[in-house]
Amino acid sequence: MPQQAVRCADLPMATQHRSAGGWGARHRRRRGTRSAFQRELEGVHFSDDVKVRVFGGTADETAVMDNRWMAIARNISGQEPAGLDGATHDSAVGAAADKLR
Repeated sequence: MPQQAVRCADLPMATQHRSAGGWGARHRRRRGTRSAFQRELEGVHFSDDVKVRVFGGTADETAVMDNRWMAIARNISGQEPAGLDGATHDSAVGAAADKLR
């Protein structure tokens, strides 16, 4: 995930989809590796005064922390992403919040 890098910013959309009956194929297709969203995410660059920390769930089967995910996460944050042991796609935001407390 690159998606996990923006999960907090994307939370309203996630909530909307859950209330509409869960994650449908339409949602996955829009967020897929060839989507406009993905291309935009891969090109994200922040100024030096913006600090970004990327977290990924080690048990996430949707946004797998593979080499491509790691490269995009490093590009976004300028550092190694933090793995959240046992966190899934659904639990990663909560696990990241817990880690930051």
